[in-house]
Amino acid sequence: NSVRDPEELEKHLVRVVDQGYAIDRQEFSEGVNCVSAPVFSSEGKVVASLTISSPTARFVRNEDFLISTTVQTAANASKMLGGFKSKHD
Repeated sequence: NSVRDPEELEKHLVRVVDQGYAIDRQEFSEGVNCVSAPVFSSEGKVVASLTISSPTARFVRNEDFLISTTVQTAANASKMLGGFKSKHD
């Protein structure tokens, strides 16, 4: 599942930035999926990330909810750090 080709990695990272979150589909640990979204400072720099990890079966059943909740919560944390709004806000 891990992206190993440099060109594919670059494409993947562009997609992550565009969508505002990243998903780990059992890349780090078998049977576990994760979604992460950045937390921005008031200067627009990433200062943290918010991540939800879940057993794969539960993640797949609730993927849309987990993604939207993670992205929204990270956006709320960003606002608390100075009101920076991401394009996904």
